[in-house]
Amino acid sequence: MTDLFNNREIAVITWTIILVIGLILNKKIQDSFFDKDLKRTLFLPIKFFFNPKIIIPILLFISYISFIVFFLEEVGLWEFYLLKETILWVFFAGVISLFRFGSSRKSVSLFKETILDNIKIVIIFEFIINAYTFSFVGEMFLVPIVSIIGFVDGFSDSDDELRVIKKITSPILAVAGWGVLFFTLFQAISDFRNFGSLENLKSFILPIFLTISSLPYLYFYCLLIDYEQLFMRVEIGFENSSKFKRKIKRNIFWHCNLNLKKTNKALNMGLFNLMGIKNETDLEEMKRVYKEKL
Repeated sequence: MTDLFNNREIAVITWTIILVIGLILNKKIQDSFFDKDLKRTLFLPIKFFFNPKIIIPILLFISYISFIVFFLEEVGLWEFYLLKETILWVFFAGVISLFRFGSSRKSVSLFKETILDNIKIVIIFEFIINAYTFSFVGEMFLVPIVSIIGFVDGFSDSDDELRVIKKITSPILAVAGWGVLFFTLFQAISDFRNFGSLENLKSFILPIFLTISSLPYLYFYCLLIDYEQLFMRVEIGFENSSKFKRKIKRNIFWHCNLNLKKTNKALNMGLFNLMGIKNETDLEEMKRVYKEKL
């Protein structure tokens, strides 16, 4: 286990197990499982997650990334020791990006932001900090303390009366962050030969490469969502024949094509009220507006 996870990750896993066991053994938690209303509430997130519109894009995304990883392995750029980093990237960066793009009305600008976020100096810091950790005992103390302070710091933003707490927690987090950073930089300089190894280089490049490789999938995912929303407006509009609705949709696609900027513009700027199309005259007006504005 120590070869697969570093001390910090083992500490996080250990505290998570302790927390889960503590919750299970708590009598109030046990009694709550017999509360039908609470059980129904607890199952809502699970029901939401397994919605086909949620789970299918995630499964397709995982399949897409698996193909990328298979290709990297074939050309010698991916090895089994990178499995942990790959899985962590998929669930804590890739899937989050999927939801982020899917829920944004400015998905075009997000592509630039996503690339920049992964190339910023922060990635270097995160890489160094994860490469060098304290002893297991040190991490067992560090993880809960920093997590609690971080939770309190984040929660204090939600209430004006608690803002005063942020004046205490923010400096503590800043000092702790810089302390860990200086410690790991010192370790990296002291152990530069191992730090600069090919394995570490691959670990550093992997999340950047996976992020860039995921952009085509994210692009077409956003495009699909945009068209779904545009076509939905046609469906809930006037009770036209199915044949006429298909004609409207074909014209929307003809003017927007595979251009995400155009579909975003059609959705966000209200170029034409698609729900108001009731005859050929309205359709011609739509075509004129789209040709002029898109």
